[in-house]
Amino acid sequence: MRRTPVIAAILALAVPAAAAAADPQPGTPRFAAPTRGGIAVIPTDDSFATTYLPFTSRTRRFVVYARLPVGVRARALLVTAGPARRRCAATYRADRGTRLPVTSGGPTPGGWVTARTAPRRWARLGRSRFCAWPVTGPGRTARPLTRVVRFFGGGIGAVQWADRDPEGTAGVVTEVMSTSSFRHRSRVNGCPEVPFGAERTSGVGRWGLARVTSINPYSARCDHSNDLEVASSDDGAFSLSLLARDAEAGAVRHAGSLCAFLPDWSTRPDDAARLVEAQGCRVGRTLRARSSEDVDRPDWVWAFTVNGAEAPLVPRGTTVDLVVNARPR
Repeated sequence: MRRTPVIAAILALAVPAAAAAADPQPGTPRFAAPTRGGIAVIPTDDSFATTYLPFTSRTRRFVVYARLPVGVRARALLVTAGPARRRCAATYRADRGTRLPVTSGGPTPGGWVTARTAPRRWARLGRSRFCAWPVTGPGRTARPLTRVVRFFGGGIGAVQWADRDPEGTAGVVTEVMSTSSFRHRSRVNGCPEVPFGAERTSGVGRWGLARVTSINPYSARCDHSNDLEVASSDDGAFSLSLLARDAEAGAVRHAGSLCAFLPDWSTRPDDAARLVEAQGCRVGRTLRARSSEDVDRPDWVWAFTVNGAEAPLVPRGTTVDLVVNARPR
């Protein structure tokens, strides 16, 4: 079921402070770092929402959410990044990682401190370790908090799965996301049989990604086939096809080197788990947070998150958390 992400973000800002405190949202400190001594590092862009974008870019910004250990008082963080194999030094001054100048805010009630970097070029591939030292006074820091993030360069993720009604009947959703433009054509076949449409090019837009989405709802008249051909991409040419009856039975089709997750869609928890696993990613925690969209059904998954932020495109092998709508029935 489709959502409107911009409206959701605006409504989230309008929630009263007491309600927001009781119901943390993806992309916020309370959701990303819920435990004392915890830290979340989110590679993101300059857009309104904090979205997990772990790929190389000429303009990558990092948001660090830290929840201070019990007894530590700090209003700022000092942050470095380096190879994952290298541990954080005891002090910021002694650390050999790349220094990331940040602006910090906090602490807020409960001990959260947020640090944000300015946009910067990021070309480092693979696993990087981020170290953050809470600043406890002039020239003094507490022990560092750390998190490892895995970055990738180019690739594409294409996936088809069930567009399911509450009664269980299903059509087909097709989602393709890529770090560069790609050429494609598609068709909905069998009602009646039709040729492919004209080839189109999807260019890079929001989040620095190229994207195409198609939704073909359930039809009582026939079992339609949803066919996609990608003629050129970072992962080469490929094709996908999924019958509506197979989608209804839980089938998922996938191509490309990355896992793609539609960011403005809600789906049944069992379908969401299959969507993650069929693409080569791993299901992590099942979390509960109230969606601000009335169209998101209670107890359905409305967000796929990594490090506490929505993650539209990630490398295979990434552990992805499922966020279930906590709205009362």
